[in-house]
Amino acid sequence: MAWMHCKNTFPPLMILRRYLKLVIIYCIENNLMEYPVEDLKNQKLPFDIEHVPVSYPKPCELILIVE
Repeated sequence: MAWMHCKNTFPPLMILRRYLKLVIIYCIENNLMEYPVEDLKNQKLPFDIEHVPVSYPKPCELILIVE
């Protein structure tokens, strides 16, 4: 996600939730859920699969919304 690179922080949960929901819906509709991420890196997707987070900060370090 561009947010992490620009702000050098993890995105707020509400933004992350929306982003992940759209990515999951797209992948389900296009039958991509069964492919490894490595196979999708060279595909033309409406999102950058490499920016989908796979590790998360501790819950106490997360924020819910942007102020």
